Amino acid sequence: MNKLRKISEEAFFGDFSHSDEICVGRHPSSKFYESYFKLAVSVWLLHRLAFSFQPPARMISVLKGAQFNPTYMESAVPGISSDVDTDQSALPSEALVGLMVHPGFRVGSSIVRAQVYLVTT
Repeated sequence: MNKLRKISEEAFFGDFSHSDEICVGRHPSSKFYESYFKLAVSVWLLHRLAFSFQPPARMISVLKGAQFNPTYMESAVPGISSDVDTDQSALPSEALVGLMVHPGFRVGSSIVRAQVYLVTT
């Protein structure tokens, strides 16, 4: 198992220093590790924040092929608006979700809309 880990690490980083540094309690000085660490901390903080509310925040996940709903979703494509506060909408009526960029959240009675890429049929 250790040999497989070393082979995988060498394929990604070109050497074995990452796991060796982590095992002795140091942080590797690579852009990949720095980015991964920032992402992990952000997810951890978001998790802590979500569960600090009473009742806890709920995630809104959108599946590929779902009908676009401007109450819970917003388009991630620049120039395509889906503003529910105005009557203006540049979205075709047959817009479907092609990919969820990031999930939305329901915090109490407030909604943070999920960002999605849309496709038309």
